[in-house]
Amino acid sequence: MLVAREAAGTLAAREEVPVTAGAYQWLGGDMAGNPLPAGPYRLTVESWNGDKQLTTTPVQSYARITEARNGPDGVTLLLEGGISVKATDVTALRAGSAG
Repeated sequence: MLVAREAAGTLAAREEVPVTAGAYQWLGGDMAGNPLPAGPYRLTVESWNGDKQLTTTPVQSYARITEARNGPDGVTLLLEGGISVKATDVTALRAGSAG
């Protein structure tokens, strides 16, 4: 089960995801499939066995960095789509395709 929470921790969406080894793209919709407002969301995957929750695992997500800004609070990265994150919150980078 993919769970999306707003920055304040409020549940925004919950959806079943296929059990595959491949990448999954969350389209940013609520539980009824309506688009959610732009903003940061924390994604986790919950594993269940019947009514018993087994695990909750943070989801790795990737976005193209369009700009890096150095300011009084350190480096901030502007991501494609307009979201900004502190560089210290980034845990991994991967090479993007040219284009």
